[in-house]
Amino acid sequence: MPGPTTNTIVYDGDGGRVTKTVGTQTTTYIWKLYVCGGTACAKMIFGGGQRIAIKQVGSGSTSYFHPDHLGSTRVLTNGSGVKEEDLVYYPYGDTFTNTGTANVAYKYAGKELDGSTGLYFNEARYYDAVLGRFISADTIVPNPGNPQDFNRYTYGNNNPILFNDPTGRFGFKSIKKAFKKAIRKLENTLGSAGFTAFSFAIQVGIVPVPFLSPIQSGILGTGLLTQSKSGRYVLAGEIIVGTAVASWQRGGCA
Repeated sequence: MPGPTTNTIVYDGDGGRVTKTVGTQTTTYIWKLYVCGGTACAKMIFGGGQRIAIKQVGSGSTSYFHPDHLGSTRVLTNGSGVKEEDLVYYPYGDTFTNTGTANVAYKYAGKELDGSTGLYFNEARYYDAVLGRFISADTIVPNPGNPQDFNRYTYGNNNPILFNDPTGRFGFKSIKKAFKKAIRKLENTLGSAGFTAFSFAIQVGIVPVPFLSPIQSGILGTGLLTQSKSGRYVLAGEIIVGTAVASWQRGGCA
């Protein structure tokens, strides 16, 4: 049985990676623009602050990222539009299916997945997508008024459908509040209890919404829950259950 592999990582003053050595293989990072390993180098191409393509410096071949609303790579295509990789994730980012000829490192929320450890590099901290938790505590409590922030290991405010955590410091809402006024108007029409029941039914699929996909319906249901006081209590209960399940799957948390 092979022994453990040592991972040695060197960081710059801002916490970015400079080199990563796994066994005898070293990867060099030139800021966020180039990733080089052995004799090969890849250039990262960004647009609007988001990684949109990766170009192999030697061959000149380019692959294009097609992300979802959280920035997760869902599809990777070549310059001719041919699909090279197709990814589906569990809610907290663990890979559900991965098909295709490529295996890009930048997966959930656009972050780099280390194959040697199974952890995502989220800049300030490392994230375990199987557990749905960071492996180290946040150094701050971003919002003392939000009870979720007192668990400093949580990812994306314990709500990965609406939030991601691009820096490892705090959850960032990735879906715009375009329907906020309409949601509150609906709550006023149905009343608080009726609104909560309606939104929860959408989320779990009891009430079908014909023009929305199952994923979109889940996002809408969660969004509705977060807009009402009673809905937030229901959502908090779901989060507690999710935490218990994650801990059980990993054999408990110290």
